[in-house]
Amino acid sequence: MIQSRLSRLVDDAALHVEGLLPPARRGLVPLALDAAEAAAIGDFPAAARISLTVGADRALIRRLELPAGTDIRRAVPIWLEDASPWAPGSYLWDAAQTATPGVWQVAMVPVAPLRLLEDRLERCGSSLAEVRLQPTDGAGFTFRPDLAGRARLRKRLIALAGGIMALGLGLLLWQVPSALAARAIAANAASEMARLQENGTLGAATAAVLSLQNDKLGTPDLAARLGFLASRLPTDTWLLHLGLEGNRFTLSGRSSAPEAIIPALSSADGPLSAQRVDFDGPMARDIQNGLFSFTVTGEFAFRGAKE
Repeated sequence: MIQSRLSRLVDDAALHVEGLLPPARRGLVPLALDAAEAAAIGDFPAAARISLTVGADRALIRRLELPAGTDIRRAVPIWLEDASPWAPGSYLWDAAQTATPGVWQVAMVPVAPLRLLEDRLERCGSSLAEVRLQPTDGAGFTFRPDLAGRARLRKRLIALAGGIMALGLGLLLWQVPSALAARAIAANAASEMARLQENGTLGAATAAVLSLQNDKLGTPDLAARLGFLASRLPTDTWLLHLGLEGNRFTLSGRSSAPEAIIPALSSADGPLSAQRVDFDGPMARDIQNGLFSFTVTGEFAFRGAKE
């Protein structure tokens, strides 16, 4: 840490000493930003390193008070997050200490016009070596990129990506118990199905007991009732609703000849028949397909009932 801070102090000192030398002594060609923007490309110096001077009207200068011994290269970028009207990385800044101890002047310039000028200089083989500002009070500024601001921006993006990954991992862990519970339910259902298949004889015996109870109560079993309705309804009849409650049934659907439904159900012979079959409400004819909507009610009559 001490070596890193010492390196920063040396860099600042070198930058300050270099800024005291005239541009010509450092092999730089001076150029004013206002004049460069109005000049044609042919008027630019060719294959030169440019020392660009920015007028005070193109910069933003703020006053900053810091405790003695503060690391200016760390403190200023943090302060600029609130003081600068531009986003981190879109401006250059420099700080100069005033005659008052602990009081600094911080100057900022946007990089957008500088980048346009750099593009024009590159066409002439020249490059932008430095950007300087000379305010009226005599304090000189040599701007540097907001590298610390860019580093903080990268750290924030990394933190955001880490947060998104953590959120995704949390959702995954939250869904794992539900998935395991669903798998357990499916496994239990499959096990129960296998057990019922192995105990097929028990199922047959249970069906026989239920059939015997239906015989005693005079109520046909479900398979018999469904088979009776399916075999007796006309072929041009389509059911949309079937209701079974004890011995009573309700049929709703569509038919091209609904008048044939009641005779077909009532004229059945055998151990199972239907009685009191009638329409429940009026019939309505669909103009588009010509089918009639109907609702029929009735009761099953089981001749095998025990007295």
